[in-house]
Amino acid sequence: MIYFILFTIGKMKQHVKTIIAYLVLASIILGCGLCSTADKLTNGKSVKYEVTGTSGSVSITIYNSTGGIEQYNDVTTPWDKTIYMKEGFMYVSAQNQKDRGTVKVKIYVDGDLVKESASEGEYCIATASETLK
Repeated sequence: MIYFILFTIGKMKQHVKTIIAYLVLASIILGCGLCSTADKLTNGKSVKYEVTGTSGSVSITIYNSTGGIEQYNDVTTPWDKTIYMKEGFMYVSAQNQKDRGTVKVKIYVDGDLVKESASEGEYCIATASETLK
């Protein structure tokens, strides 16, 4: 009788271990699905600034996710940067650093193009801006 009880308890322990392993696995799988949703709720929308052109060298100014200004000098095109924000002013400007060529700037929100601008010539500037609500 004692052997039967010990055997049953041993089997129950194995089942409990298996159940716990499945619960942990399910929590990880469900948790990963919720992480991306939580990140979007916390960080807001994806804002991608993109600069292209034929000049080869540009100076870029953007507004970042906190409303601050970031500047990048002597950048080779193509160039892009993605930030996350809930609301605010989006801005990208690029100036050609050569005596000829084109510059084009674009702003994407969650993959959709919302603004673009292009310019051509010596030290030309292309600027795009929009308010994210």
